[in-house]
Amino acid sequence: MGTKTISCDLIYAVLALISFSRSAEGAGVVLRLNGFDKLCKVEVSKRPSDDRAQAKVVFEGPVEKGWTYESHDADYLCYRRSSDPHNCWSMLTDYRCLRWTMDGQINFPLQ
Repeated sequence: MGTKTISCDLIYAVLALISFSRSAEGAGVVLRLNGFDKLCKVEVSKRPSDDRAQAKVVFEGPVEKGWTYESHDADYLCYRRSSDPHNCWSMLTDYRCLRWTMDGQINFPLQ
């Protein structure tokens, strides 16, 4: 009977660990495209501070409705997009940034 108790305790511990890691993965910033069917050009960057010189581009390219980018390791998540959503040659908009304070998941709409 001692073996069954240890096995059950081990199973419960593993299930608790899986549950905890899933909730930890839910924290962060989620950049999501919902406002347009398609954007020709999007640039996403992240940085550890308010200093734009430290920004690192982590994504460049076209995106379609439903696209998301998640970050769990940056204080600032920023994006800019083509000013004319369907024209790949249009100028990029100014960066929009969101500061993440590790308070759970924040949805950041790409508009």
